[in-house]
Amino acid sequence: MNPARAQRRASPGARLIARPVVLLALLAAAACFRDLTPLDPTATGSDADATTTGASATTGDPNATATDSATAEPTTTSSTATTASETTTTSETTTTSDSDSTTACQPTPWYPDLDDDSYGDPDDELLACDAPPGAVDQAGDCDDQDPDRNPSADEICDDIDNDCDGYVDEYAATNTWCGGCLMAELGGSVYHRCPTPIGWQEARDACQQRAADLVILEQLDEHQLLLQQLDVPGGARWWIGLHDRDVEGAHIWVDGAPLVQSSAKWDVGQPDNYNGNEDCVELQTEADWNDLRCDIKRGFLCEGPPVGR
Repeated sequence: MNPARAQRRASPGARLIARPVVLLALLAAAACFRDLTPLDPTATGSDADATTTGASATTGDPNATATDSATAEPTTTSSTATTASETTTTSETTTTSDSDSTTACQPTPWYPDLDDDSYGDPDDELLACDAPPGAVDQAGDCDDQDPDRNPSADEICDDIDNDCDGYVDEYAATNTWCGGCLMAELGGSVYHRCPTPIGWQEARDACQQRAADLVILEQLDEHQLLLQQLDVPGGARWWIGLHDRDVEGAHIWVDGAPLVQSSAKWDVGQPDNYNGNEDCVELQTEADWNDLRCDIKRGFLCEGPPVGR
């Protein structure tokens, strides 16, 4: 047989044998490709998520949106938590600020007390939350070099304003006799009985230096008050606050009020304006009044309100 023909005859069988071999080879190759990307059962959750996410992104998996959404939710929650935390912190800060404002110090006045008598110099005020060294919270000291002069001191007869009330030697329970005058508080007024003889105008000036004026006797019972309580001696004579120096015969008191004749206590035949120049009035024996020349020297009676209280 022709060898070439014999070869052609044998070729179909060989081809039949070769086809299964090729097919098996293709199947084996496919199996190898499948083994290239196995899901490792030991892979971590993070790796698995990354693989799954990557696969979804690569293949266009419709679940990719859900995955992204699920991934975004924790991020949103974290952002919200952060915002809430920031809000809380801000609120706490505001509360603390309000508290500090409420408890802030309010400065108060203090006064240096150089003589350590618990009163300070009112002209040297200091504003502070706490007492500065040597300072007190009471003012009113009229001499911060003298501990015996302050608003709590007793007034005494020494030509000094001891109690810092602006008056010198005024009546007080501790000062009933001063400058040659007896002083007493009666019926809401302070009376001064001063026996040193001086003229009427001088007497008035002396009374005014005592925060008073010559006495006004508008009521008859005031005569008795003076006689009994001030021990006005019988037979003595005292200037009172009545005169007609402005208009003859029109007697007025030192406060400008006209004399009410029904309350007058003239001595018999008085006033007579003897020699035409008796313009001032004295209280004489038995508390009767008499007009007299104003330059005649007499003791005098003063009346004024309580001062320094």
